[in-house]
Amino acid sequence: MSAGVYKIPIIDIAALLAKIIKELGNVARKVTVAIKNETSLILENPKIYYRFGNSPYDACPLAPVNSGKAVVWGACKTPYAFRGTEGVIMYHIKDKDKSLAFMWKVPYARSNGWFIKVYDGFISPSIEIFHEMRDKCYLGGDGIIHEGTLDDGLYYKGSMGGTGEPHLEVVLQYCNSKIKTG
Repeated sequence: MSAGVYKIPIIDIAALLAKIIKELGNVARKVTVAIKNETSLILENPKIYYRFGNSPYDACPLAPVNSGKAVVWGACKTPYAFRGTEGVIMYHIKDKDKSLAFMWKVPYARSNGWFIKVYDGFISPSIEIFHEMRDKCYLGGDGIIHEGTLDDGLYYKGSMGGTGEPHLEVVLQYCNSKIKTG
């Protein structure tokens, strides 16, 4: 299986996301996720809350996501269900009293969406966090790039592809080193 934590310059994210889409099988509602860590922070101890769906990879890859690495993962709808896949991945930020939450939604009906946020404390993902993030999420699957700032001087830039292959890719950086948008 292709889900895992990889060194960024070595892997071809697009090819790996396409491989995960194939591994998820012939399921209509699925998503691939890549979170690139271009900060000096270490993301560790991931926990997942599924509102709907599941993942053939069981949990999120447990290896810490160090600087210069990306976590690559996927989820899909549960067989025989008329719902898509929706949930939250929560990482603790090592040596800080903070958690990084990443929400996705690929519902059976309505728009796909995603959101990223830093929370104070070491918290676990939950339905309440999912609903809070869903209410603020970027809707689409249209490939539009969204960017913004998070707590502690962090910056993110990400986009989600269309319904056929909803690849979701987010880059996490510091504000003073953010990617130039062209």
